[in-house]
Amino acid sequence: MNEFDLQSLTGLLRRQRFTIAVTVIAVLGLVILVLSQIPSRYSATTLVMIDPREQRLVSLDNVTPAPPNIGAVDGEVEIMASPVIARRVIARLNLQDDEEFNRPDLLTQIAAGLWPAAVDGSEGQAQPGQPLPPRVERRIIDRLARRVDIARRGVTSIIAIEASSRDPDKAARIANAYAQAYIEDQIASRLRLVANAERVLASRVTDLGEELRRAEAELDRFTLEQAMERMGEDGRNRLVSLRTALEEDIAARTDALARLRTLEPLVQDADTTGIARALAGGESDALTEERREIERQLSAGRLPPARVTALRTRIAAIDARIVALGRARTEELQRAADASEQRAQQVRRDLDMLVNTSDLPADASVQLYKLREEVAANRALYQNYLGRLRQVSQQRGLVLADSRIVAEAMAAVRPSFPPTLPILVASLFLAFGAGFGIAWVRDTFGRGFLKADEVEEATGLDVVASLPQVESARAAVPVQDKVVREPGSGYAEAIRRLRLGLDILMSAGEGEAGGKVVLVTSTKPGEGKSVTAVALGRAAALAGRRTLLIDCDLRKPSVHRLLKVDVKTGLVDILADRATTAHVNDVRVIDPLSDMSAFISGDAQFFPAESILDSARFRALLEGCRKAFDVIILDAPPLAVVSDPLLLAVYADVVLYVVHWKTTTQREVLQSLKELRRVKGETVYVALNGVAAASGEGSYYPYAAKSRKPGRSA
Repeated sequence: MNEFDLQSLTGLLRRQRFTIAVTVIAVLGLVILVLSQIPSRYSATTLVMIDPREQRLVSLDNVTPAPPNIGAVDGEVEIMASPVIARRVIARLNLQDDEEFNRPDLLTQIAAGLWPAAVDGSEGQAQPGQPLPPRVERRIIDRLARRVDIARRGVTSIIAIEASSRDPDKAARIANAYAQAYIEDQIASRLRLVANAERVLASRVTDLGEELRRAEAELDRFTLEQAMERMGEDGRNRLVSLRTALEEDIAARTDALARLRTLEPLVQDADTTGIARALAGGESDALTEERREIERQLSAGRLPPARVTALRTRIAAIDARIVALGRARTEELQRAADASEQRAQQVRRDLDMLVNTSDLPADASVQLYKLREEVAANRALYQNYLGRLRQVSQQRGLVLADSRIVAEAMAAVRPSFPPTLPILVASLFLAFGAGFGIAWVRDTFGRGFLKADEVEEATGLDVVASLPQVESARAAVPVQDKVVREPGSGYAEAIRRLRLGLDILMSAGEGEAGGKVVLVTSTKPGEGKSVTAVALGRAAALAGRRTLLIDCDLRKPSVHRLLKVDVKTGLVDILADRATTAHVNDVRVIDPLSDMSAFISGDAQFFPAESILDSARFRALLEGCRKAFDVIILDAPPLAVVSDPLLLAVYADVVLYVVHWKTTTQREVLQSLKELRRVKGETVYVALNGVAAASGEGSYYPYAAKSRKPGRSA
């Protein structure tokens, strides 16, 4: 089929509509079955904005980093997708107890079933209350990462966190948990920076405090020594009392500062247990004991909800009171340290006054000046670092995240996977494409001929007629009788056209003188070659030609049945006995419906067909028939079954090869014709038999194209 026109396409769709329908139904059914087996997944999305604006309330250069700018958003995406955030989400949602994320893989399950001892316990599920084994944690993190997609929205500072799960509520919880875990991790990282800075500054303040105390002690010692050398007995007593007071003030200040450095971080972190331990006594002990009693009541259980709420409210009040006591104690210690410092400074001023009133040598004055400057420098440096330490400590409560949740995830109503509608639409197109492809292959390679031009193109032979399909099982008139009884039928007209075409071909040929021999054969049984031979002979007889039909299908004769005649002796019997011409005339019958003569085959089961058809007696018979008849039709057996048609072809002037429409495959026809053409050359012609009326083949006359139900051709 070189031209693929609309008519050919329509014919293909009509012929293969069942194949296309079955393919479409099968593909769609398979897709629907697969979709029904795939667990549905729901998606939920949380939007997080990375805010590039300054969020700190206290400027702490070199202590906390600057907030990320727009160019750093991609880096924040990587942080969100890191295992650190995944661990926070797993802990927050207890995903280690969720079968969707902590189910052993298939290989582990198979190995556990076949050989339990070979499977390490760390390969299974996590046990409640136990830390996650590393390999189990890695598996949960990997599965969680596959269910979460984190991406930046265009070039904006918005990051979308999309989570999927079989449970829509769980998907929303995971997406929101990722955003919250990221913000918490961001705050925690900043708090860690603050804590590190605080630790470094505290160490430096301690060192500077020691340096300051050493310098002050050296100054105090030098001052007292110079004063002692130049004072009388009364002055020395005064200096001893001042030195004692100075040492007491310094010790009191040191103790107050030490206790303050211990208590102040506990108050900032609201560590009630640590605060109570540091206060150790009084109201804090009573509050701690009361809190323990309440916790014992709550742990015992079986309390009314209202009572539980009241007890928890009381615990919150106790915690707030303990923090307040700790804050008050820090203020008290700070005041005590300041008071001790002021008293110590006053004592030093008194000592300086005593020393200044005395007459110091030049070298002593220079040394005193150097010591005073060293103390002043150490004090200034100490106060500077102490102030920075206090600022860093205050930063704990002022740390803010550079990101915020702008849209929390909500539970999805419809599943996001699998995308049922797009898959079904794509599958529908695929199904129709596959159905059309299969139909085209079946129609092209797995079927017979549908049009005369297909036969001519494939075989290189002329098609002399297309015989219409006749439903022989329901027809009132047998097919072979229609030429006589229904001369106006489409089948009768097609047979007359076949007879006329063969007449023209035989008259133009260079065959032997006398009657013309037409060999009628086909590829396989059931193609209607015997019916065609009978109908063709009757048409020739009705046209006034002396016509003889010889049944050469010695193995399975059918002419006598089609003519409805009964003979006891057939042509085989005469030829096998080397009968005379007179005896041959005895087996000739006359068609009851026409003037056509016929030789009935007879029973050839005891005689090889080749020995009869290739005998001199048979050749002599044909020579005699050529002189007595105008047309001799040889009804030969199918070529694909026996080789008899190849023997008979040498006697024929024309070979009529009957091909049944649609049913006989092209490969079978071409293979049989290849053998026949080696014997007979180009004097082989084709009749396309059993053509459906709807195909349009051979329906020149309106009555030949009447709609008929498909049926077996005779």
